[in-house]
Formats: sequence, structure tokens, C-alpha cells
Amino acid sequence: MIKNLAIGGKPGRLPLTLGLVLGLLSAVLIVAYLSQVGGSDGGGGGDQTVAGVVANQNIPIGTKITADMVTLKQLPISAVIPEVFKTTDVVVGKVTAVPITAGEQVLPAKITSTGVELAQFKGDLPVSVVIPEGRRGFAVLVSQVSAAGGLLRPGNY
Repeated sequence: MIKNLAIGGKPGRLPLTLGLVLGLLSAVLIVAYLSQVGGSDGGGGGDQTVAGVVANQNIPIGTKITADMVTLKQLPISAVIPEVFKTTDVVVGKVTAVPITAGEQVLPAKITSTGVELAQFKGDLPVSVVIPEGRRGFAVLVSQVSAAGGLLRPGNY
């Protein structure tokens, strides 16, 4: 009964063949288009780099940065944070205000300058040491829930 429904009484192979040819043709055209778009790198800046200061190792909070802790590295423009330091001598001698992980870009918000001997605090730096020169710190009343981040500790002023 199904044989009688086909045109001319024969099973139609023409639609199947035509479908396979068109599918193969569209696959070839898609691959050609994607290779052309990917190869030209229309975004610009694929090979362009800029120098930025990155950490060589994990640097804990309150650590005085030495020359062997940071390095100047060429970074892709698309990955560079605009505030990153461009030379290592600006960073050496400063103190970390937050922990910095290895390979992370060193930013002004992550370091501070201090003239205080850090060893006297035994790793528990008061806010007065962490705040950069020319800035002020003040106390903010917080509840136990809002202070759960752990950044405010007893003894900070």
C-alpha cells in the first residue's frame, strides 16, 4: 500500500540525495565562513600587549612588597586593568592592603604606603596603617550580619 503512494510507483531517492548534497554544501560554507572570521581577528589587538606589574607569588595582607615578589609582564590589552602599575619600582616598598595572589595584576587599591614597622603588629594590621596617606578612616556601626565579610576586626580604628 505504501508503494502505491510514491510518485511513479518507485521509492523516491531524489529528495534524500538532494537533502544530503545541500546539507554537505551548507556545512562546507559554514566552516569556510568561520575560518575566515576567526583568522582575520576583526577585534584588533590580538597581538598587542602592554606592560603591567603582576605578583610572582601569593602576597598576604600587610606584607611589605620586595622586588622579587613582583615582575613586569607583557599582558594582552584586552586583559589589562586600566589602573595597573606600569613599573615595579613604584610598588616595591609598599604594603599590601588586601591579599594578592600569584599572577594577579597589582593595582593602587591593593597596596598602601606606610612608614611604620610592620613586625610590631604580628600580622594584625590596624586600619591606620592600611589607609593611604592623605585619606581618612572612620568607624561605621555594623550589625553581626553585615560584618560577616571578616574585613573589620577588633582593634581596628
